[in-house]
Amino acid sequence: MKPFTLKTEVLHQNLRKYTNNHEFECQMWKNTDNRSNHVVIMFNGFLEGIGNKETDYNKYDEIGEQLNQKGIVAILLPLPFHFGRSMASDGQDTVSPVSRLKVHGTYLYHGGYTQVKADVKALFHAIKDDPERFGLTEHFDVSILGYSIGGVSAIAAAKCLKDELQLKLDSLVVVLSAWKIQDIDASSVSRFFRFIEREFNEEAWTTMMNELETLRESKSTDAVFKELIWGEDLGAIPELNFEQIAKKVLFIDGQMDEIFNPAIMRERRETLLKKGLKNCTFFSLPVNHFGRLQKKFAAAKYIATFCAL
Repeated sequence: MKPFTLKTEVLHQNLRKYTNNHEFECQMWKNTDNRSNHVVIMFNGFLEGIGNKETDYNKYDEIGEQLNQKGIVAILLPLPFHFGRSMASDGQDTVSPVSRLKVHGTYLYHGGYTQVKADVKALFHAIKDDPERFGLTEHFDVSILGYSIGGVSAIAAAKCLKDELQLKLDSLVVVLSAWKIQDIDASSVSRFFRFIEREFNEEAWTTMMNELETLRESKSTDAVFKELIWGEDLGAIPELNFEQIAKKVLFIDGQMDEIFNPAIMRERRETLLKKGLKNCTFFSLPVNHFGRLQKKFAAAKYIATFCAL
């Protein structure tokens, strides 16, 4: 694991005062001997790395190492206000995503969802300008992985690269994540995060979702965001077509997931299967939302094998 600094454009004016949120550390896993022709960009889950805790890198370290064994470079691109991006400019205090969402729930979109698209473009251009720095050949494939809420970010980033840079991914991997975020039970959110961030309780989640409603009917709100938050039929809208944004797509579900109810996941999976999407693969593991099985991130090896196909 090797850090590097990425500078990105902050789109939401109110968030420009958080300097560490637009010039921040990413982590990279690469083989030092041979240059690769494939990079996987990873997005983390909600509230991971707040205060830049080293232990929160563990699952991405496991995935990165497995990808390296397949000759693939891996990069963790932190979500806004996560990992090093959660640190205030004085390097002491933390700026939790929850503090932003408590100001107003629409920050999940403004400076969250929208910022991810700016970030992934900045990272791609940085790689394209100097691929050798990232252990890559001049011509390389790009894949994207997202865990938990990072799965929503991964879909947004994939769509952005296709629309704005005409780049079709090799692989899109959505891990322990789902769409129609409004279906998440507020009490399960409170139980899951109570040891991580007490302020992110049932009331905070409900308030956030209610405040997000102000964006629902707005024509300026990204159609894919609307589908991921409220939609009932992912892939039905013309703006989102998995066969167009990636050569192959992998959905990994947790059979004991506390956040994304397995029944909801089965329903979404069946919806996509009925559409006959030939590039989608579904994999289910006997894990909870942390995704751990025998103290390891159970999906790491499977993810690396899939991306290497």
